[in-house]
Amino acid sequence: MNDLLIRYMFNVVANTEQLSGEGVDCFDGGGGLTSVGPDDSLYDVVCSLHSSGFHRLPVIDPLTNNVLYTLGYRRILQFICLFVG
Repeated sequence: MNDLLIRYMFNVVANTEQLSGEGVDCFDGGGGLTSVGPDDSLYDVVCSLHSSGFHRLPVIDPLTNNVLYTLGYRRILQFICLFVG
């Protein structure tokens, strides 16, 4: 992602239209986007968070491919404190 931003950073006016035409897949750094589904268990989400090294993951609707919400460690801990503990 940094390479893409650095490439467009120095000529902002001329490259704004090019950058706005780029898709999300060019920002993932070539490693693929990490996301979880709404039917995944909390254990699977925590494992995905830990293995990816991210602090938050988008929850993607499998039918529309829209982001439903983002899920991170804080929301998981809040859920556990409210409903499990």
